[in-house]
Amino acid sequence: MFHQNCGEALFMYEKLEELQKILCHPCSISLMQTREKLLKISMELENWTKALLYCKLTISAYQKLYPGIHPLLGLQFYTCGKLEWLLGYTEDAVKSWKKLVLKLLINTRLWRTSRPAITFKG
Repeated sequence: MFHQNCGEALFMYEKLEELQKILCHPCSISLMQTREKLLKISMELENWTKALLYCKLTISAYQKLYPGIHPLLGLQFYTCGKLEWLLGYTEDAVKSWKKLVLKLLINTRLWRTSRPAITFKG
């Protein structure tokens, strides 16, 4: 029953995505949210190939919409690497995880340099 409902949801969201691709800008928030739902449903159905496709589509939209250090972008790189690893695309997985690590390093450095210095009087 659960998989049947997910299968129906996947079908409906795929139809919605087709319409949004015609009507909306490629970086539309609505289209991005639909693709995020398609990613989650594909993962629930354990359709890893389709999940990877939607993960990559969301990454390209995130890169255009969010600043380079946004946490959701790092999460998508992690998810993409995990899916690539699962499908046996080891080299691609390592590339995705390298991008994730670079995002984490940049975030950490920016956090350290952007906050005021704390001094203790003692």
